[in-house]
Amino acid sequence: EYNWNDSIHIYFPDFYLPDYDIFIEVKGYERYRDRCKWNNFPKHLLVFKLKEINLIKSNRLPKEILAGWTGDGSSLVS
Repeated sequence: EYNWNDSIHIYFPDFYLPDYDIFIEVKGYERYRDRCKWNNFPKHLLVFKLKEINLIKSNRLPKEILAGWTGDGSSLVS
């Protein structure tokens, strides 16, 4: 749940990887409302934005982005 414009909303990320207990959000463009959702999400969330999407499309996403994920809830993709 997150608060936006003085009302409570429910947020569901795009994907969940149960083997890794990671939620994934794929977002082309970030808005302030998106930050509110992500900052209030209580689980591990990895956010892929336009830059990372383009790297995936061109097969140039650094392996460290996923391999170096620490599991502490921090996003390696900014």
